[in-house]
Amino acid sequence: MASRAKRVRGRGLSAPEPDAPAIETPSGPPTPIAEAEPPTLTRGRLIGLVVTVFLLINGAVFFLLRGVDDEIQWSEELAVADKTFAAGDKAEGLRLLLQFGENWPKAKETYGYNEKAARYYSANEDWKNAADYFDLAMKIRPDVPGLCSRAGEAHRLAGNAERAMTLFAREIARGDESNDLANIRLGEHFMQKKEYARAYEYFQAVRDREKWKAQLDEANAIVEREILAPARTMARGS
Repeated sequence: MASRAKRVRGRGLSAPEPDAPAIETPSGPPTPIAEAEPPTLTRGRLIGLVVTVFLLINGAVFFLLRGVDDEIQWSEELAVADKTFAAGDKAEGLRLLLQFGENWPKAKETYGYNEKAARYYSANEDWKNAADYFDLAMKIRPDVPGLCSRAGEAHRLAGNAERAMTLFAREIARGDESNDLANIRLGEHFMQKKEYARAYEYFQAVRDREKWKAQLDEANAIVEREILAPARTMARGS
């Protein structure tokens, strides 16, 4: 082998790799597993383990602190929008709320954000957007009393009469006490269709009659003009 290696080097080529050493089989019976010595924890391994633990703990603390910081910023931005709106600048309050939604996209998936946006749009008399946000809020929390009525009112003012009446009827079917608005609007709806008996049923169901006195008086005036007065005239003529 040595002479062959010399001849190769003489031609300017790399020397061949030496043959792998033969593996000797240890003599005697195998060492039982229980008697095998555990691997020793070297200084390098110990340092690596400490660094790994430190990084995991540091990462967890950073994550928690970042979450707290995000929540503080989130609350502050929303508070600015609410304070601006409450101070009377409804347009700017709405703008800040929508900007908040862009900064925190997850907020758009919550009932609170969509319901608030619907109210802010309503205050700005943007009934189409108000109706859209009320619909989103209802998808998330369909169980909130009065929500169908408020959504129905936004749709009515946006010109979606059929959708509005469906929502008013749904509110009444819920059986909550917060359905006076639904009864008033359905009463007015059937009054316009000259279905006076049906309209009367809804008007009679209104609980807070003082709050809705103007609408109830208008309904009574229509009944007087369209039904009672002609009936009396006919009775006198006969």
